[in-house]
Amino acid sequence: MATEFPVEYLTALDELVEQESFTNRYQVQGAEFTSKKTVMIPELVIADGLVDYDRFKTENTAEIKYTSYELEKDMQTAFYIDAVEDIDEQHLRRLNVAREFERTKLVPSIDQYFFNKAKASAKTDAKNNLTAANIKEELRKARMQMVQNGFTSADLYLSVDALSCLEDAIDRQFAGEGVITDVVGHYDMFDLFMVPDDRLGVDFAVIGGGTDTIKHIWKRQVAKIFGPEVNQNGDGTTLQFRWVYGTLCRKNKTGGIYVNKGAKAPDTSVKPAKPVEVQGGATA
Repeated sequence: MATEFPVEYLTALDELVEQESFTNRYQVQGAEFTSKKTVMIPELVIADGLVDYDRFKTENTAEIKYTSYELEKDMQTAFYIDAVEDIDEQHLRRLNVAREFERTKLVPSIDQYFFNKAKASAKTDAKNNLTAANIKEELRKARMQMVQNGFTSADLYLSVDALSCLEDAIDRQFAGEGVITDVVGHYDMFDLFMVPDDRLGVDFAVIGGGTDTIKHIWKRQVAKIFGPEVNQNGDGTTLQFRWVYGTLCRKNKTGGIYVNKGAKAPDTSVKPAKPVEVQGGATA
């Protein structure tokens, strides 16, 4: 029969996903499932705004409505380790194989899926070609949408070239330390993150409201070991991994997402105009 991975192995794998994935910031626990992959997400709906004073004869209504969402991903992988390797080496390979797969395959795939879902759900999907000369104006558009939808701060995810354009536009270098998901800096109302292009898929993405806007939900994360004594596929150990998950954007919170993807990659060669001295010492 199969056995579960040792707890210390699973803990190490969970920590790896937390440290290496941008999506982890939007992970939620305790989702209410109604079937295999259907989850119910509560949304507070308030009917009316302010009305003229009438001694409170008019009452507003606020109710929680549950909306069904389907988790889209049910993914797996498996590895075979031959029994002729010594026991210590087998244990080491089990953990190393799992860790390297998560780092190089699973985490990038999860992040890519997450940002694709964000783009598909965004209230604004802009298509402007970015340069250092226009990036501040494009970010002002995103800021306006965030403010109009009640957000006072937001996460700003930038491709490598888009971040370079912003650095040139404000004459400042951003640098982060530590794990990949560390904030590399702050600009205006935004926390900045630099994301590998193959994960982000756009020039920049703005997400306000955190998990109140977009949620990443895990239904199942399981790792099993089939030892040589029960393995029917050869004289060795088979490792089996399965992940069931999905990214859900609340239907009344799409205003918390703004993305931009130009027809061309951000052009770092176009520099912003330098301030020009005018009479009286002012600049224009």
